[in-house]
Amino acid sequence: MITRYLVSYDIADPGRLRKVHGVVKARAQHIQDSLYEALLTETERVRFEARLEREINKKEDQVMFINLGSAERKELPEITTLGLGYQPHTRGSIVL
Repeated sequence: MITRYLVSYDIADPGRLRKVHGVVKARAQHIQDSLYEALLTETERVRFEARLEREINKKEDQVMFINLGSAERKELPEITTLGLGYQPHTRGSIVL
């Protein structure tokens, strides 16, 4: 099953920030600033998290994975926006 996640990061060091940004950007769709959407299987999520753990300082940085449920859901009532609406992405090709 593919699950939809919001991925957000707050990285204290500019060098680590660039690395984390590159890792996340390669695997997820940009929404705004340091907020991304990722459609992942359980195995993909575990690998993604492991890759990010190698880049962060656990005492200074934070990466959040917010589970939004099945990627097959077309509507996400949990998300409320002001201004531009949120449009969920669809899963394309995956390169591992």
